[in-house]
Formats: sequence, C-alpha cells, structure tokens
Amino acid sequence: VLLLAGAAKGGTELMVAGNSPVKTIKDLKGKVVGVNQLGSTVDTMVRYNLLQAGLIPEKDVRIIPVEPAAQAEELERGQVAAVAAPAPWNAVVKAAGGRAILDWKTILDDGNYHAGTFFATRKFANANPEFIKKFLQVNQEITDAINQDRKKYEPLIVQSWQKVSNKRLKPEVAKAAFETLNFTLEATPEELQRFADVAFQTGALKKKADLSGFVFQAP
Repeated sequence: VLLLAGAAKGGTELMVAGNSPVKTIKDLKGKVVGVNQLGSTVDTMVRYNLLQAGLIPEKDVRIIPVEPAAQAEELERGQVAAVAAPAPWNAVVKAAGGRAILDWKTILDDGNYHAGTFFATRKFANANPEFIKKFLQVNQEITDAINQDRKKYEPLIVQSWQKVSNKRLKPEVAKAAFETLNFTLEATPEELQRFADVAFQTGALKKKADLSGFVFQAP
C-alpha cells in the first residue's frame, strides 16, 4: 500500500462538558474518556496526551468507544468525563455546550496530522502512473479551489458528507467544524513517520514501524 496524498489536516479535539471541573488533561485521572473508535488515530492521540501528562491509559484513565453522534449526549449524561472524535463531531459537542481541553492544534503537532488521506496499492500505482498523476492533479485543483473560496465550497462539502453519513449538520455547526480543518494534499514521509512513532509509544503499534517508501513519489 502507498499513501498517495493527504486530503485534510486537523479537526480532532478532546472535549468536556461546559460545566465540567476538568480543566486540563491531568484532571482526567480516575475518569472515563470516550473516543470514536479504539485503535483509531483519535484514540492514539488521546493516549499520547495522557502519557505526556503522566497518566497511564487503562490504569489511570479508562478509554471506551462512543459513537461520535452520541458523544454530546453521553457527555451531558455524565457517562464519560471527556470525548474525542474527528470534525465535525467536535463542533457538535461544542454546540451542545462542551469545550475543548485540547483543541485541534494542541492535541498534536499544531494540527499537523491527517484527517483524511488517499491510498492505492503499489501494484496499481506502478501500473497506472498516468491515472495517478491525473487523480492527484484534479484533487489539487479541487483543494486549491476550496482554499481560495471556502465560503462557496464548504456547503458543498457538507452536502456530500451528509449524503454519505446520513446525518445532518446545522450551518453554524458546520462552520465551526471547518475552522478546525486545513485542506491540503501535503503528506511527507517525516510527518507519517512521526505519527507512526506516536502510535508505537501508545501501544497502537506493537513494534516500531519504518515507513520509508510508504509515501508515493511521482516518477
């Protein structure tokens, strides 16, 4: 498998209820945190920040899976002390009165982590270089257009997301979610290796990974 390009970066936040006594990640000791999926990139970032704060996941803080669409409700009911999921669900929690204790930048590397990527098998990429070239070119044009006029294109992105997810977002919630995302095709070997190292530190990877040659290089 090859990573062809990114699609977006950022978007993940660690949220608590607006009236929660939790002010920093250290305050989560002895509590339960809900993540979108165990083993996900979101889960990995949460565990990494717990470790950085001197807390041991599953010993000091219990981590459970909570469906992103249910996170705001579970937080309000007090079933979890904090939740984390990719955009737009961070904005949904905020709209319900939640607040971030780790925003999309402070959760990892000033927001320089992938929220979406394009992959292909090495065999397909080697057999179809012109297709891959055109695919990346068209996606770069789309990304440039979005970044040049986000007000115009963000509603179209929301429409597509709603069609795929079968969920609905209020315009103000979608706007807040987009403020935590950067649209870019950039994907460097260094940043991919960085996240692999983070995954190893948290136990998501059982052995240290070498991602040399994992990122597609155009001939």
